[in-house]
Amino acid sequence: MENSLAKRPAQAMVSSVVGSASSVTESNSVQQNYLDKNKRFKTGKPFTGVASRLTINPEYTAESFKNSVRSLLRAYDEGPNAPADADISPALNFVFRKPFRHMVFPDFFRGPIEGVEVELLSQKFDSLSTDLFQLSQTKELASDRVQEFAQVSSTLREDVRPWLQEITGVELTKEVDMRGGRYTYTDRLVCHDDRLSSRKIAYVYYVTSSDWSAEDGGTLDLYESICMNDNLVPGELEKRILPLRNSVVFFFVSDDSFHEVSEVLSLTKSRLSLTGWFHTSKPPKPRVEYQESPEAQLFNFKPGTVAEARICRLAKPDDVMLRRAKNKYKSELQKHRATDVRHLLAEDLYQSLVMELRQHDHALPWAVPANRNTSGRYRYVDIPADFQWLKELPNMSHLVQTIFSGQFLQSLMDINGKQLAITRQKPKPDEKREGVNGTTKSSRQETIKFAISVYQCRLERFEHGDYTLKNFDAVQMDNVLDLFYFIDCERLEKDCGGSLVFVEVDDSPDDEWDPIVQFDGTPNCLSIVKRDQGHVFYTEYVNHRWVRRNGGRPFYRLWVSLPLEMDDTAESSSESEQADDTSADEDDRLHEPDAIPAALSNSETDEDEEE
Repeated sequence: MENSLAKRPAQAMVSSVVGSASSVTESNSVQQNYLDKNKRFKTGKPFTGVASRLTINPEYTAESFKNSVRSLLRAYDEGPNAPADADISPALNFVFRKPFRHMVFPDFFRGPIEGVEVELLSQKFDSLSTDLFQLSQTKELASDRVQEFAQVSSTLREDVRPWLQEITGVELTKEVDMRGGRYTYTDRLVCHDDRLSSRKIAYVYYVTSSDWSAEDGGTLDLYESICMNDNLVPGELEKRILPLRNSVVFFFVSDDSFHEVSEVLSLTKSRLSLTGWFHTSKPPKPRVEYQESPEAQLFNFKPGTVAEARICRLAKPDDVMLRRAKNKYKSELQKHRATDVRHLLAEDLYQSLVMELRQHDHALPWAVPANRNTSGRYRYVDIPADFQWLKELPNMSHLVQTIFSGQFLQSLMDINGKQLAITRQKPKPDEKREGVNGTTKSSRQETIKFAISVYQCRLERFEHGDYTLKNFDAVQMDNVLDLFYFIDCERLEKDCGGSLVFVEVDDSPDDEWDPIVQFDGTPNCLSIVKRDQGHVFYTEYVNHRWVRRNGGRPFYRLWVSLPLEMDDTAESSSESEQADDTSADEDDRLHEPDAIPAALSNSETDEDEEE
């Protein structure tokens, strides 16, 4: 629901609004009288809150209308053959089954509507921003201690709750939540389902300006649900509901109640609402979310080669300048758990890479997350361990090959101070192969191949409306080195969204997530992060400012996730095993001539010796 928070047929929505035009005019007259009577802001006199109770529009409390709604909801529950207790036609413009059961009532309240808006605007709004939402919100207003909204709370508990019980047949407790929400330019609430605790029926009461239109954004968007591995996940957008003034939306909180508040696009208007839930004494059973990758998987990548040492800062031959830079990165990584390597690639290669991705964007085999409710919305393509997919993209191939080259990986270990997870692949002792001039020689004389263990190697694509969510499974991963390389994001400033945010799980119920570090997306920059158990990350929603500044073109991010050796004990044990296994083979060499001479040993780097 709208924080903490329903494609309705356009004709039905228009007809319901037009039919209530006279009632809206009448309400506006009452609202103006209310303002003239109180004049709070002009006189500065004490204000005691909403002066009188709101009442439900008599059209909706008429017995014939309630019977119609009740029969229609029963038909939705039991199927088209359910007996009708009354004529359902009066409810057809207000009660809907798809994509999940919801009700939309224009001109719902009678009374001091303008007073509710005035008092709501006088409340303190706290700015909130997470992976799920960006908006401003008040404290809980249904509390007995908030006297300004006592009349509104009383209406919800004593009038709306019994009315809902009567038309839905659902037993509701006296617990009612109510908070004020204010959405301004670029604020939004991404797709979710509201399932939590004993919530049963969600509601949104709109106090928006009377001239709110679809161009202003801020619609309540409802998604269809699809079944995936016996779990319901969000499907396609099916319905948008405009936040019309003095209208109320109710919907049943369920496994399939996927919805969001679309981004507000108006530069001058605020989307104001009162939102909350009515509760039941029978909370739903916990649901297991569908995850695309329930467990971390390791892939073995073959070593890459560097076409030219000059193309990458971390793949150049070791010299005083490079050692000094690596020591700087190492210090930052130890202090902040993160560091930036700016201007990673030579400028000519970076520009060629940008143009290559722009030209081939439409032809790349992009995939989308299967469950946006847990993963978010964006496009990606996973790069295979053999690099075959990259043949059509020579510049991207150069980049990936360089990252998996011996020089580059050695630089990463120098910066991180820990060994990467490297797998030696020795031939079996009895293997023979044909040598020069048809001769054979023992595999003990073969060069030893190795592979780099990789959790993830993925090219990600982000445009307006894209984001990723915190993945709770990532909390269990430990000793991970994440590399993020940003491409074609020259105008991606902090206020555009798209930032990469790392957070730490906190056991405190009042402060569940603590920020660790944030990367705002610098072009041609490699961000290196040391991630331990309890750390997760997300990508901020890419908002409308990005469209205004670059015309809506996407930006890209290469993500490589590498496991590290667990600890010194494990490394020492591994070293001993390797020493025992290879003591008789002084001629063993890595398969690639430039491939990590220190990677299979635990010798200290030059920088460590200097320190």
